[in-house]
Amino acid sequence: MDIDVPKLKDGNDFQYTRHIVGDEPGLKSLINACEVAIEKGEYIGTDLDDYHGVTKLDSDYLSENQESKSTPLVLCILSLVLMFSVFLIVVGFIDFIKWF
Repeated sequence: MDIDVPKLKDGNDFQYTRHIVGDEPGLKSLINACEVAIEKGEYIGTDLDDYHGVTKLDSDYLSENQESKSTPLVLCILSLVLMFSVFLIVVGFIDFIKWF
């Protein structure tokens, strides 16, 4: 393993929830990428390990296009309703078969 390669990872892989983690060269590469993105709007490079780049977005875009915090809850409820519906269909089909 090459020690000089900058390392940046998702903190969730290392029990640092909602963090970007890395060694010193990796974090310095991230700082450089952020500075370029602030100046030019975007940075694409190979020195960000698992990440491909950094992009600057407008505050309005970020607030308008953010996933709703209720989305996971809605998906969970929808999944439960769907599973219950499938259960009822299977039970109904089994009862229909028993008639014959």
